[in-house]
Amino acid sequence: MPKDTSDADDALATFRDALADLEEPPFCTGVASLDANNSTLFYRAGNSPFAKILDFNATTDEQLAALSDACQPAPFGIAQKSVLDETIRKAGKMECTDFATQFCPYASGIVDKIRASLLQGRNTSTIHVEMYKLNVYGPGSFFKSHVDTPRSDTMFASLVVILPTKHKGGSLLFRHQGRELSFNSAEAVVTEGELKAGFVAFYSDVEHEVSVVESGYRVTLTYNLYFSDIRELTPIPPSSPLNADAEDRMKSSLEALLNDPKFLPDGGIVGFALSHKYPFKKNSKALSNLEERLKGTDALLKKIWEEALPDIDLKLKTVYRGDDEYDCLVLVDTFVDVGDELEDGFTRYVTEYYQGQIIYTSGVKKKNPGLTKAYPDARLIKWLTTLNKVNQFKEEYAVNYGNGPAVGHSYGDICLVAEIKSATERGLEVTAPNVVAS
Repeated sequence: MPKDTSDADDALATFRDALADLEEPPFCTGVASLDANNSTLFYRAGNSPFAKILDFNATTDEQLAALSDACQPAPFGIAQKSVLDETIRKAGKMECTDFATQFCPYASGIVDKIRASLLQGRNTSTIHVEMYKLNVYGPGSFFKSHVDTPRSDTMFASLVVILPTKHKGGSLLFRHQGRELSFNSAEAVVTEGELKAGFVAFYSDVEHEVSVVESGYRVTLTYNLYFSDIRELTPIPPSSPLNADAEDRMKSSLEALLNDPKFLPDGGIVGFALSHKYPFKKNSKALSNLEERLKGTDALLKKIWEEALPDIDLKLKTVYRGDDEYDCLVLVDTFVDVGDELEDGFTRYVTEYYQGQIIYTSGVKKKNPGLTKAYPDARLIKWLTTLNKVNQFKEEYAVNYGNGPAVGHSYGDICLVAEIKSATERGLEVTAPNVVAS
């Protein structure tokens, strides 16, 4: 006998299926042609007062080996420390002060492609591109899984330009939301038998690694991408139309949820766990302006909600795991700054000093019936997207490895939430027992 489902159950399933149809890889790729005007690299080698010149339209293994020898061992970041460990990262690096290139991501059209593909033309902020480093991965080089260290709260992505050299291996592997995807740089720089510069731009919080270079030299220019306060007068249209059918299904399912008296009949909170982490200043921790910097499907969720339910405010919050026996979560308007010692525990601290809102799911309340007695103001929340990760007080926003030390900024987890009125206040007739869709 089939299991009975409510209208809310069906609407929630439709919403999640449609959202899955809208999910795209957290990166975009392409190629750019090189000519005599943009193929030259000038670099410093040793104590010589003269720059060496390398034309990437015609390189030799000897020239690439010399470039590799001119590099320093590339470190990586653990929290605020810079670490050299060739079991984690084996590569060469050259600082911006030691090289110059004629290649320009703007003139090559790469920035326009990033806006059209990675941002789908949704964000009207100007993209500011900042050169970070040159890296050389020779035979046997690699970089284990890491995320790119945030260097500003406006940093949203990284751009890696792979200069045209014949090499094998060195693919970029991306892991995000349970998926693993790859970008083969060795194949990207060879297009129809012609060497070209390949590029990949990706959200900087996405976990990625460089696989082992089996032969040749993989030479890359890495740039940090930032949102600027300057707006584009004419937003660049998307490279391909969005899935209008999936968006319509999401809007209809959101409306159906709130029109079902069995969905949050006594009112509560609707929450969207976001798929990306977001950078913040360690001495600020405010969530201001983050709404304009949401990435990928996170930005789509906000857009679709506002189009479907414009009268119900959707707000950004940080979400923390409590440290008491009730397995509750806490919503806060900002990132939390705590000292080394907390006399009354983190949950009490964040509710008292940050006016944090205790939240719980129906399943947690069943396991901990004393929760609402301990926290009378606790609110029921229904997550419409799966909550996989929240901020932990003891973690202090740590990441495993970065491409540099995290000095002024860190990543944190945020969510979008909306206050939902009771079914009666929503103008619905309640004729059945209070049942919350799960």
